Amino acid sequence: MAVLALVMALAPGLAAADTRACSPAALVPGVAGLGAAAVLCGAVLSVAASSNPDGLESVAAAFNFADAAGSHAFASAWFADYGAVSGIPVSVVGVVGTVLAALVAAAVLLPLKRSSSVSPAS
Repeated sequence: MAVLALVMALAPGLAAADTRACSPAALVPGVAGLGAAAVLCGAVLSVAASSNPDGLESVAAAFNFADAAGSHAFASAWFADYGAVSGIPVSVVGVVGTVLAALVAAAVLLPLKRSSSVSPAS
């Protein structure tokens, strides 16, 4: 709270609302830049992910029941097992996951934007 008070004292214009209209064309470079950064992070950071087993796999290995699991319903899906086992590079899966997450977020958030832009009749 003290930081906010300091910013307000030093630069009160920072807290003023920007009332300029923003056209969709003005948003394109920013959205494209954020999208490119997200895809790049998905490609680069997925390679840095740990190759150690996750929680369930490590517990299964510790208690010797890792081999008891059978095949699951999604075993034949595209990315059911990726990396060295199937030959699909981890960075490709990272990019696909990033794009899918962005599409889901857009599908959820765009209807909210459209409904809030309609002003109620007075």
